[in-house]
Amino acid sequence: MRMIQRIQPRKAGCGIAVRGPDLVAVAIQLHSGGPRVLGHTELHGFRERPPADWGEQYRAFARNLGVEHVAPTLCVSREEVVLRTLRLPPMRTRELAKAVALQVEDLHPYGVRPVYYDSASVDPGQSETGRRSVAVAIAEAERIEDFSRMFSEAGIALAACTVSAGALRAAVRLRGEEPRRPFAVAIQSGPILEIYGESDHNPCLSSALDLGGMTLHGAMRLAYDGLEPRQGEAVRFAMLGGELDDPLAGFDPLPADSILACATDLPEGFTLAREALALGAAIESARPGTGLGLNLLPLAARRSHSFAPFAPRLALASALVLLAGAFFARPPIQDSRYADRLRDETARLEREASASGTDQAHVADLRQRYRWLLDRQERARADLDLLREFSDILPPATLLTALQLDDNRSVLTGTAEDADPLLAILEASPLVDDARFARSPAIGEGGELFQIEARRRP
Repeated sequence: MRMIQRIQPRKAGCGIAVRGPDLVAVAIQLHSGGPRVLGHTELHGFRERPPADWGEQYRAFARNLGVEHVAPTLCVSREEVVLRTLRLPPMRTRELAKAVALQVEDLHPYGVRPVYYDSASVDPGQSETGRRSVAVAIAEAERIEDFSRMFSEAGIALAACTVSAGALRAAVRLRGEEPRRPFAVAIQSGPILEIYGESDHNPCLSSALDLGGMTLHGAMRLAYDGLEPRQGEAVRFAMLGGELDDPLAGFDPLPADSILACATDLPEGFTLAREALALGAAIESARPGTGLGLNLLPLAARRSHSFAPFAPRLALASALVLLAGAFFARPPIQDSRYADRLRDETARLEREASASGTDQAHVADLRQRYRWLLDRQERARADLDLLREFSDILPPATLLTALQLDDNRSVLTGTAEDADPLLAILEASPLVDDARFARSPAIGEGGELFQIEARRRP
């Protein structure tokens, strides 16, 4: 794994955030010290200007920074989407999508107009009650298609269209660990105050409020009520783009970089208050899934990074795909060949046993070997069943680098976005139990490195 990580290029990402009539673009490069901001720019009046005009401005910006191969992630403003958090009973990940689809029509105010939506679990693990919290982002299909068409005319291929809550969540979690809850981040842009926060009661609070109709203290009081912290517990709080004249009851004000990712090598003129959403979108571009992982773009409109800068990784991924294909195609072929060999060996042993006459010791030896072959056949089937079970239940983003199957235990070694939920997933399997970490998970470039031991059920 260390050799693989050494040949991987440093991950670059580009984020574009809608800010009123303008677009704010940020390019970053991820490394062990945090995100390095390569540059930033603003595309003024993009709705009125010809797309080719501001598209060339963006492409020149990307060329100058050497990130023209990166497909950017667009972050639309909070007012343009509906974001809901659902509390669902315990269920498998594949069943969550079906449960969300049944409720989408009741979650938005767009009536019969077509919509695009996406959902993502926002629980680091299942809650104490066993219920699952799922964030659902919904936007009018026409509005998302307008953005897609506009950027296509500008010559900019988008990888994703995320929401501001996802961008801020990515900026909070870039360090690779769950943040200390409760916390809230507020961004003021003119009269609009956007708030994102998390608590044990509400793992994804997102709202946009017009300060023209209420005071800042009133808006923050609504956020505090939505988070519902424990009695006497202060909410860690960072304010971007505005000033607090008086202290807020129940909030502990902190510098923004104590909650959001600490960027390094900041270029001149870069301000976190203005570029926070674009920075978060750039982090999601460089490391998809760091935030909510929501993508409102239709599949046909999504683009990925160009091939050349990632040739080593793509070659490696191709080799892994071929190996995986061979792995899944091999069991039926091997089962057939194994059965044929067992029949041939059984027939041979039977012939030898009948020819041995009264040689009882030889007959006993042959019978023992025959029983051993039958045991191997059952063991092979049990191992194949366990391999298929792991393939079905482990999340798609989980990569196994080693799998050891013994008579009484299984040892899984690999990389995952979040290793802790894997224990609960394995415990739910009817084939293994007593799952535990053989060693503590460690943060790696591709996620959390883990090694899990589980006892095979008899």
